[in-house]
Amino acid sequence: MTITKEKAQDIWSPHHDRIIRVIESAWAEYIALKQCRLENGFAPLLYSRTKSNDIFDAIARYAFEEFGSDEKFMLRTEAQTFKIFHSNCCIRFKKSGTNLLGNNIPTQAAMAFAEADGQLPNMPPNTAKLEIVWVANDIFTELESIHILARDGDTLLWEYPIDRADDKEIVINIPTSPTDPDDDFDGLIKPKRDSELDKKDRA
Repeated sequence: MTITKEKAQDIWSPHHDRIIRVIESAWAEYIALKQCRLENGFAPLLYSRTKSNDIFDAIARYAFEEFGSDEKFMLRTEAQTFKIFHSNCCIRFKKSGTNLLGNNIPTQAAMAFAEADGQLPNMPPNTAKLEIVWVANDIFTELESIHILARDGDTLLWEYPIDRADDKEIVINIPTSPTDPDDDFDGLIKPKRDSELDKKDRA
């Protein structure tokens, strides 16, 4: 199912700052780790997909922290990705590719999400599917923009860039000492069962 850009803006504009904070925190972590590699004499990462994967992992962790304890949202983890459900919308985070669309390995699950009439497993058929994509410059030194979009396969239906509610810079705290990732992770994600999601949709 697709929804209009105006409807998506109504749903997500109150949360734009939170989305920006998640992605900018992940980007700041990537830059900090890049600097750490240089300071310790390690070669820079060779493949762009490694950089994208590192940033996606950080996005997932910061998203769990930002939205995981909010009762208005449901987070679902999968083998290689995660999704957030809110107001009958399902969103996923992607690095932008051609025509802003997120890049996909053409699995059944990926195609079900990308196609406008694709059905997500264990989800109501009227669930809208949206992508939040981030755009970096060609040399991966600057985060240029963040967008919310709807697609149908490889066709962009609509998109809009998301901005902060005001001009204030979002403060991002990067830890200066290592922590045990397992300890940090346990309390951040509290996925709800499908039955709970169904109850919310019927409410």
